[in-house]
Order: sequence, then structure tokens, then C-alpha cells
Amino acid sequence: MLPKITEGGSLANILDQCMYCVMGFGWVGLDFRGLLPPLFEETVLNLFSKNMNTAVENFQLVLDSHRWVPLPAVGFSSNSFGEEGQEDVTPPPNLMEHPPLAVFVNVKL
Repeated sequence: MLPKITEGGSLANILDQCMYCVMGFGWVGLDFRGLLPPLFEETVLNLFSKNMNTAVENFQLVLDSHRWVPLPAVGFSSNSFGEEGQEDVTPPPNLMEHPPLAVFVNVKL
């Protein structure tokens, strides 16, 4: 029944419940939790691949209809990279001018 699951959260919940159930068998010496993850791996991979393909297809459709405006040249100062202690991971504000990029990056996988 695992291939019929279409949401990652549901799949994770089922794995957690199975692990908890098998842990009970561990009390009598039948702990086989290590055998469960391989059963879920193919389903996780298929679910990820399907969602990623959908995201790429939607991105291609949006790219075809989006009006791209040329951006001004973005300059970086020579000391903006490689500074110790600098942990600013904020994306450049110019990216917010292009909604297709935001939609693609924020797709729910």
C-alpha cells in the first residue's frame, strides 16, 4: 500500500508508527526496526521524483508566459565574500522581481 501514499508527511507518520510498533517487539527480542527503512525508500524516491517533475513542468509553463525585464547589473564589493563571522544568507532583493523563481524554489516536495 505504500506506493498509494501521495504526501511525504503521511509517509513519515506511517514509518514512525511502524517503528514504534516494532519497538514493542524488541521487548521480547524481536527488534527488526532496521528492516523497515528499505521498504520505504522506493516510495520516498518515487514521491520526490514525481513532485520534482511536476515542479519543473509548472516552472516551464510559467517561464513561457512570464515577461522578463532586464535587471540592472548587480555588483558585489570585493570584501562581501569570505569574511569571517558573516552569516547573511538573505537572497538579493532583485530575485523578488521574478515570481516564477520564487514559486519554483518554494515548491512543496
